[in-house]
Amino acid sequence: MLLKVLGELTNETVSVMVDAYYSLLNSAEEEDANLSVVVSSGGGNSDVYCCFVDLFSWWRDRRRVETLALGEVMSGASLIVAAGSRGHRVSMAHTLFGLHEPYLAETTADPAVFDSEKRGLQSAVDRFYSLLEDLTDTQARTWRRRLHGKSMVIFDAKQALKWNLIDKVQKGE
Repeated sequence: MLLKVLGELTNETVSVMVDAYYSLLNSAEEEDANLSVVVSSGGGNSDVYCCFVDLFSWWRDRRRVETLALGEVMSGASLIVAAGSRGHRVSMAHTLFGLHEPYLAETTADPAVFDSEKRGLQSAVDRFYSLLEDLTDTQARTWRRRLHGKSMVIFDAKQALKWNLIDKVQKGE
């Protein structure tokens, strides 16, 4: 089954993934029940990439999840690519990856609400680094040193390979 993750990561993107999940459940006995995922996204909501990571984890226990990064794979989209099955996470040669810590997109003037949002943000940041560690086998503290305080760190495909976000760089021949 082919799944396309194109554009901003939104609730509609999760809806497409859930539909694919149920379709794959129904074809679980078929030989070709692997999932192929093409990703080209500027990122979006952090809850969306967490949904993909969780569903890919579930599916990797049963079949293969092949991910292909194209164009720009920014923010949480990088984690979606990295969540594929080891050995099957591929990037085209000229793809750019970008990572940054989660941040609050909107805030409030109410101090109690703001404090609650900050606690939620810290939880999201901790979850982000834990996922990066699990998906890349690079320690969370190494990722923190690399990303903390920066608005976006850009990797080319070769650097993404070095940081274990992918397993192979495919040349466009």
